[in-house]
Amino acid sequence: MKRIVFMSLLSLLAFAKASAASSPVPIPVKVYGYIGKYYPVVFSDVNWSKGRTSIAIYRFHVHTDSSWRGSMVAEITFHPTQCRHGSNFSHLDLRQRNSFVGDFKDMTIPNGSNHFVIWLKGGGTTYYYHGINCDPTAPIVYDDNQNALPYLQTNGGTYIWILAPASELNQNGIIDTSHRTRNKLL
Repeated sequence: MKRIVFMSLLSLLAFAKASAASSPVPIPVKVYGYIGKYYPVVFSDVNWSKGRTSIAIYRFHVHTDSSWRGSMVAEITFHPTQCRHGSNFSHLDLRQRNSFVGDFKDMTIPNGSNHFVIWLKGGGTTYYYHGINCDPTAPIVYDDNQNALPYLQTNGGTYIWILAPASELNQNGIIDTSHRTRNKLL
């Protein structure tokens, strides 16, 4: 009887530990600069050979940072091309009150850097993120506060802020892309 109770407790502890380990821990990211601009935020796919990367970026409470700033949930799943391997794709499911995402782009075509960039609204706006297969540390924010603009892509373009969301970006819905050609070159 003691053995059954012990094994039950051991199983329960193992389940609790496994559940806690698989629960994503949100990491806060703050984008400074001007409220009317979207700044490049660079995420790294550190496990490219293990498949796709998924990132959730969100701000659930509309009053975070200021009254009625807005809320957003963006779920991005992607696999960068890494020097044109060909199995690349990106999928964005975006739901928001007010506009927080300006654009997104696979930055690995000319260099294999495993970088994926999302332009997020500045003005001291706080976001939270967690991901699977991405760098567990905070992404690199180019807002002239945390890191100087422009974002210089290795063997590629020079990128700065944008003033409005990309016209092909569905502001409340889903967008799937395999090959995006839009550039924000200086």
